[in-house]
Amino acid sequence: MKFEQRLPPSFRTEYQAVTPDGAAHWSVVLAKSYRLWLTPVVMDSADLAAIRAPVLVIAGDSDFPSIEETAEIFRGLRNARLFIVPGAGHGTFSDQPELVNLAIRQFLDAP
Repeated sequence: MKFEQRLPPSFRTEYQAVTPDGAAHWSVVLAKSYRLWLTPVVMDSADLAAIRAPVLVIAGDSDFPSIEETAEIFRGLRNARLFIVPGAGHGTFSDQPELVNLAIRQFLDAP
């Protein structure tokens, strides 16, 4: 299956609707995104521990970083909250928008 076929169909049309680079630029974005998604992000525990700002870690319960990987990131942060969204995959924000919006609002409103 081609990479583009794995993306939600709306990605292309939404990008093309707002890009100042023209609709043909989609292929450039697609190629760069593909390379980016194939490149592992490596942060060691010291990198995470150095982040002092409050962080809300959000992932779907069927996301492709596993819950265990997400929890490891959460545990490595000094000032974090963890929200595992039920019934959501990697499209967590569109799979469960009401729950995610509520969690973000509570996080931002916290002292």
